[in-house]
Amino acid sequence: MRFGLHLVAIGAVGGIVFACIPDPHGDYDDFLERTAGLTPDNTTPEAGPIDAKPPEQAVEQLYVAVCVISLANRDPGQAFRFWTESKYVPDGPGAPTGKLTLTLTTLKGWDHSKNPPTGQYYEPPVFTSAEKLGNPIVITETPVSDKGRFTANLGKVAVVGAANPISGKDAVIDGVILDGLFGTDNFCSSFGGTLIEPYVADLPADKNTCLWTKVKDGDPFPKITKDKFVCPF
Repeated sequence: MRFGLHLVAIGAVGGIVFACIPDPHGDYDDFLERTAGLTPDNTTPEAGPIDAKPPEQAVEQLYVAVCVISLANRDPGQAFRFWTESKYVPDGPGAPTGKLTLTLTTLKGWDHSKNPPTGQYYEPPVFTSAEKLGNPIVITETPVSDKGRFTANLGKVAVVGAANPISGKDAVIDGVILDGLFGTDNFCSSFGGTLIEPYVADLPADKNTCLWTKVKDGDPFPKITKDKFVCPF
C-alpha cells in the first residue's frame, strides 16, 4: 500500500535467491518501452468496501492480496498478487485490539511462454495454490489498534521473474512497509519502498495500494476495478 510499505519486496523472514541483472540501464529502457502508452494516475478513487473493524475472537483466514503499482499506472491487470494466510488473536477476551500474523507468497504474474519471447503479464482466472511462487514472507504478531490500523515492516523483499507482472524479471524491493486497515472480509494497506533490482525506482506509499479479499483455493479470481484501490485512513 503510509501501505507505507517500503516493496516489490520479500521479506524480513523469507529470503529468496534471485539472478544478478547485468544490464540495469537496458532493463529500465525496456520497461519504459513497455509502458510508453501509460500516463500518471492523478485521479482520487472512491473508497472501496473496507471492513476495518477487527474481529472479536481469534480467527484464521485465507485471502488474496492484489497490489497496484505506480510503475504500471496502478493497472489492476499488472498488479502484484499474494496468496495470504492470516491469523488474528485479540489481546484478551473481548479486547478491541490484537495481533495479526500474515504469511504472504507471491503468485504468478508473468507468462514467459507468450510471444514475443519476452512474454507478457498474466491475469489469473482462478485463485489457486498451484500458482504460488518463491518463499513466503512472514509478518509476525503485528499490533492492530481498535480502529484496525496496523504497520508492518517487511524489509527487503525479492520477487522471482514469473511473479513480476511489470517486466517478468527478478526484482528486489527494499524498505517495504505496509500501513493498513485490518478487517474480517476485506482489508487494505499502502505498499511503499524502493525498487533496487532490476533498476532503481521509488515506490511512494501513497501511490501503491493493496487490497485483500477473503477467498478459498479454487475460487474465481476477484475482479477489482481501478477506482477501488484506496485505503481510507
